Amino acid sequence: MPDIYVLDTGAATHLAEIAPCRAAGVAIVFADSADYPAIADVSDDFVYVRLENARAEEADGYPADALARWAAACAGWARGESPAGLPYAAPDRAPVRPRDTFVFAINGAKERAPALALGLRRSLAV
Repeated sequence: MPDIYVLDTGAATHLAEIAPCRAAGVAIVFADSADYPAIADVSDDFVYVRLENARAEEADGYPADALARWAAACAGWARGESPAGLPYAAPDRAPVRPRDTFVFAINGAKERAPALALGLRRSLAV
């Protein structure tokens, strides 16, 4: 397996940082987070997603409609698309080609992470 690299910004990523990541084959973390920027630009042959806004009061961590939206976005990324309705930093989109899509449930409601993973899997019908 080849080495893979991911840039976890932790702060606002500037438009100028997308092109070098694409050129170097470094993926940019997409984080659904209250603390970190959401950057949906695809910059490598895979997508790294962190769902960080799970809530303990939701059985699956996220409400059903939000879980369905994330499932649709993940399915789009896997098909090589740039899902609509997400924040992009660069004006151009990555070429359309299938991509491995890794989704992590990393959040304060850790007890919901397994249910979130299973709920996302059900929504994706895999």
